[in-house]
Amino acid sequence: MADLRTARRTAEQLARDALGGARRAEAAEAIAAAAERAREIVRAAEAAVVVDRARQEATEADTGYAAAWRAATTAGWAPAQLRGMGYPRPATPRRHAGGPVPAEPVPGAEHSPTAAAGG
Repeated sequence: MADLRTARRTAEQLARDALGGARRAEAAEAIAAAAERAREIVRAAEAAVVVDRARQEATEADTGYAAAWRAATTAGWAPAQLRGMGYPRPATPRRHAGGPVPAEPVPGAEHSPTAAAGG
């Protein structure tokens, strides 16, 4: 009988050890998966910061370009002349459907700063 009890205890201990090893392996896999997911979240957050900064810089550049365009037309440059030099009209905010669309003036060359200066 003692041998049977000893064998049973040994078998139970081996089963517990095996189960504990399996649980440790599962836990290690879960920890590794969680760590990888955390790294993915950090990478996504960093990318979001970069994208937000790029959008902000693009908006600032668009605003500056629009201001320079307005300054050029205020100084006498015709929009067609600016476009001819490779400076497209700045993008304007979208308008509501059905709203009036402003017509682009197409003045003649007499409105250029060169013509205004007499040359």
